[in-house]
Amino acid sequence: MTASSPTAQDLPALPDNVWYSGYDWIGALRSGWDAVSSWGRSGWDLGCWPLVIVAHYDRPGCYGLCLYVEGDLDISAYPTREARDQATDRLAAYYWRYYQHGPTDLPASDGDLQPHHRGPFSWSRCPQPEAGNG
Repeated sequence: MTASSPTAQDLPALPDNVWYSGYDWIGALRSGWDAVSSWGRSGWDLGCWPLVIVAHYDRPGCYGLCLYVEGDLDISAYPTREARDQATDRLAAYYWRYYQHGPTDLPASDGDLQPHHRGPFSWSRCPQPEAGNG
């Protein structure tokens, strides 16, 4: 692995894709791979479990992205978390459009994604209700 351009071969092995369902595959993830269930500020579904699953791997200098689609795997590596998350933004938008289950304000073009469409979900990103006067 070079510091600037990791490849899929630099990532830990993923489970064999001979499974009865994507849920089995998720359960077999090891070595730092984690399935990512939600994306964007409001935690919209990422993929369409158990048919379409996204998994991430994090190690400084080598950030992995695996797309599982009905048993087929597409694996890629990125030098930074930001680059990997940008690729995940595009996957999220594609599947939100395809399955029509994402943000109601999703633009037609990935280039027009807004900050609230992008990045990992966390509770700290959710809009906080205003305190009442009560």
